Amino acid sequence: MDVSQRLVSLDVFRGATIAAMILVNNPGSWDHVYSQLRHAEWHGWTFTDWIFPFFLFIMGVAMTFSFHRRIQQGHSRSRLLIHALKRSVILFLLGLFINGFPFGLISGHEFSLASWRIPGVLQRIAACYLAVSFIFLYSMIIHQKIKGWQSIAGKDSKLKSLLSPLTPALRPLLPAKAQRTRAVWCQ
Repeated sequence: MDVSQRLVSLDVFRGATIAAMILVNNPGSWDHVYSQLRHAEWHGWTFTDWIFPFFLFIMGVAMTFSFHRRIQQGHSRSRLLIHALKRSVILFLLGLFINGFPFGLISGHEFSLASWRIPGVLQRIAACYLAVSFIFLYSMIIHQKIKGWQSIAGKDSKLKSLLSPLTPALRPLLPAKAQRTRAVWCQ
């Protein structure tokens, strides 16, 4: 991908989230940890608890651009879903590998299937990626939103002027037929 076509704000956010993940996973001395660098016990919310949702948000935003580009290149939705399935399986297996490592190969480290953590972070990201891929590829949410904006705005020129900047931003995400029939309502 050409560097000029990248969403710089998303790249910066991704980098900051990775830096935050490293910080919360390695806060220095585990004996004296700032409370925001630990997960909330049961109720509450700390800085650490934001890292996983941030990764999911980044994944979702990046998916829209990636899938849109691939659809424009002529890839079918079923081909993209198969790609998402492969990627999800790889992420899931990688998460299992990381959670089980070193599999008892290093002295002092024992491996047990009873303590092998199956619903780990990467496994959950894999499940979310697959679910959101299916939803994105096979739902008509964007069409419904534009149609909803059109019916809400109606002849109200103030509301129409507020919503009109949003339509060009969503236009690239729509199939050509929808662009011709629904997305031109604000012209």
